[in-house]
Amino acid sequence: MYEAVQQATEPKPRHFIRLKTWLDVIVTAPGGRDQKALVSAISEHGMFVSTEQPLLKMTTAVFTLYLPNAGASSIRLQGMVLYSHAAPGPGRNQGMGVKFLQVQPADGAMIKAFIEDNLMSGIATDRQASRT
Repeated sequence: MYEAVQQATEPKPRHFIRLKTWLDVIVTAPGGRDQKALVSAISEHGMFVSTEQPLLKMTTAVFTLYLPNAGASSIRLQGMVLYSHAAPGPGRNQGMGVKFLQVQPADGAMIKAFIEDNLMSGIATDRQASRT
């Protein structure tokens, strides 16, 4: 259903849901320079990192992501910057769009579960509704 809505409403339809969120992330750029930033949108295959110091397009970096469902653990993944906005403008936020390149299966499952849990938050499922 998501893809059908995207086809009907977006000039460039997406295949996966992007969840708006605020998550801490540490960006380790080439050369080992760490930068604290925030993830403002995430999907199963990428994220938007809000930062005043976005990396250049096509840069590969390591991202340490802190998901609430990961407990005290973090998720480390490699990603590539697909686009970068050094300054905010009409319809765009300052930061960078990142495509995940290397994600461990368990980490990918944790990202997917985080997205699904947030999308379903406040929605009673058939199982929950029968208990009330």
